[in-house]
Amino acid sequence: LAGTPHEAARQIAPCFVVALIDNMLLSQAVHRPVGLGWAIQTAILGLMVFVHVDLALSSPSSPSATDGFIGVDAENNFRLDPPDQGTVLVDGMDCKQEVLELKSSMAALQSKVDTLLSLCQEPAHVLAGHDHSVSALAWANGRLYSGSFDDTVRVWDYQTRQVLHTISVGFNVRTLAVDKDQARLYVAGDSTNVLMVDISSAVPVLLTDQLLGDTGGRLETIVLAGDLLFCSANEGAVRAINVTQDPPAFAFQFDALNTSSKGVFALGTNSETLAVGVSDGAVQLWDTTQAPPTLTRQLNVHIGTVQDFVFLSDTLLVSASNDRSIQVLDLAATGDDAQSIARLSGHDAQVNALSLDATQERLFSASADGTVKVWSLPHTSTGLVEPQPALLRTLNTSAALDSLVLTDTHVFVGGRDTEIYMFKRSCYDV
Repeated sequence: LAGTPHEAARQIAPCFVVALIDNMLLSQAVHRPVGLGWAIQTAILGLMVFVHVDLALSSPSSPSATDGFIGVDAENNFRLDPPDQGTVLVDGMDCKQEVLELKSSMAALQSKVDTLLSLCQEPAHVLAGHDHSVSALAWANGRLYSGSFDDTVRVWDYQTRQVLHTISVGFNVRTLAVDKDQARLYVAGDSTNVLMVDISSAVPVLLTDQLLGDTGGRLETIVLAGDLLFCSANEGAVRAINVTQDPPAFAFQFDALNTSSKGVFALGTNSETLAVGVSDGAVQLWDTTQAPPTLTRQLNVHIGTVQDFVFLSDTLLVSASNDRSIQVLDLAATGDDAQSIARLSGHDAQVNALSLDATQERLFSASADGTVKVWSLPHTSTGLVEPQPALLRTLNTSAALDSLVLTDTHVFVGGRDTEIYMFKRSCYDV
C-alpha cells in the first residue's frame, strides 16, 4: 500500500469487495452453495493475501496497555484488534483509525449476515393438502411423495408446490420405500398388505395379498435390500417378500421380540446386516447373508423405542429413539466396547427420522419437538473423525415432525399438523 492512510484505506476496500465476489463466483463454478459466513471470512483473508498488507503493531511498554492482534489466531479466525494504545503501521504510516473503522464495518456486516441466517432457519415454503399428519416422505424422479393418516399418498411438484396425483390407499400410511431404479414406490401402514405404486403412472397395485399373514393389524416400517422387501409389524415379527419375482413371493420371517418389547418400529440395511429397532430400546443386528437371517448381536443403547436408522458404513450405524437421543454405534467393536461411541443430544422430544446427505458426512434429524437438526458427522470406514459430532444448524417448524427426506437442493419434513415444510439447502450449506 502506498500514499496517505486514507488512500491506503481506499485501496483496502475494493480488494475486500473483489475477494468476496471472487469467492462467490468460485462457489458457483464448483456448484457449491455460497455460505455467507464462509464467504465473508474468506474475503477478509483475501484482503491479507491479495493486498499483501505488511502490518506492524506498536504498543507502549506500559503495563496497562493491551496488545493488539491483526491476523489469523489459533482458532483460525481473522481478527482486527488494534492495540488500545500505540499504532498500526502500514508502510510506516499509522492506519489505526482506518482499521477501527473497517472493524466496525465488519461487525455491522456480520450482524446482517446473522439476521439472514436466522431467516434461513425458517421454512422457505409449506406444502398443504393432506387432511391428517404426514407420516412418511419419499423422493423419486424429481417428485416428492407423501404418505398420511388421511389414507392417501400424494405426489407433488415441489417447484409449483402443487399436488400432481392423489392416490387413495384405504389405510393410514406409516412408511414408504422407493426401489433403487426409482420405478416403484412401496406403501405400508395400518393394513396387513403392502401396495406397490408404479411411479410412471401413479397406479397402485396390491403387492402382498395374504402373503404376510397375521401382522397384528399393521406394518410399522418397510425397507428394501436387494430383491427383498423387509416388513416389520407391531406384533414383533419381521417378514421378507421377494419383490423381483412375478408374482412377489413370501421369502421368510423371524421373530425380533424381547420379553419386554411390543413391536419392531425401525429397520435399516447395509450389504450384509439388517438393523432392527425394538420398542424396548434394543438394537438388534441380523446377518442377512443367510435365509432366514440369524441374530448376531443385540445392543441395549436406548431406553425408549428405536425409531430410525442410517448406516454411515458397514461398521458404523446411527440410531434414533423416542428417548430424545441419537447414538452412533461401532459395530466392529466386541464385548463391552460394542456400544455407543457418540451420543447426539439436543432434541427436546422423540427423534423420529434420520437422513444422510450425499456427502455422507451431514446427518439430519427430525423430531417431535418441531425441529430439524443438522449435524457434522465426518468419518472413515472404521470410526468418527471427531469424537463428538457438532451441531451445525437447527431448522424450525410449528409442528411435531414424523418424516424427513433430503434432495440435493431441499430438506422436506412432514408434520402432524398436516403440512410439509420445505427448506432450501443453499440457504445454510457451508
